[in-house]
Amino acid sequence: TDPFLVEVQQTHQPIYLPDASANPDFQSWGTAQKIRGWICAPLIVHGRVLGVLTVDNHRYDAYGPVDIELAQAFANQAAIAIENARLYAAEQAAHQTADLLRTTNEALSRTLNTDDVLRTLLQHLIPVLHVDSACILLPDERGELVHLHSTYGYEQWTDVTAVVQSR
Repeated sequence: TDPFLVEVQQTHQPIYLPDASANPDFQSWGTAQKIRGWICAPLIVHGRVLGVLTVDNHRYDAYGPVDIELAQAFANQAAIAIENARLYAAEQAAHQTADLLRTTNEALSRTLNTDDVLRTLLQHLIPVLHVDSACILLPDERGELVHLHSTYGYEQWTDVTAVVQSR
């Protein structure tokens, strides 16, 4: 675990190194021998550190207090933008899921035929769950799931009956 990231996680404060190349903990950052002045500002949203913004310079002691504050201000804005993008993506995914469920419900309500209902269910399930294939097993008269009722996506690569019988 990187000590700088641990510190930022714990303190929620930026870190400034006037000479990062002289700090043994900085060696894991790869190009440490070229970096001198370094700022690590946490990206914080709702008290949670999402990541860090780092600012590098090849000059020794390149940054002052104003630079550190400015880097943190940029980090704060970046954190808000990241969180907004995540929230927007989650909202879009929820809308897409609701639309898919509505479409599936409409398709399922068009028929009362069990075979058609189950086949339609599988056809709508595959793209939603991003799977290659699916099947519906129904119980036989003993209550065991051995009766293969509907399949989708298996026909290209396997004998579904053999797969079901092996379970």
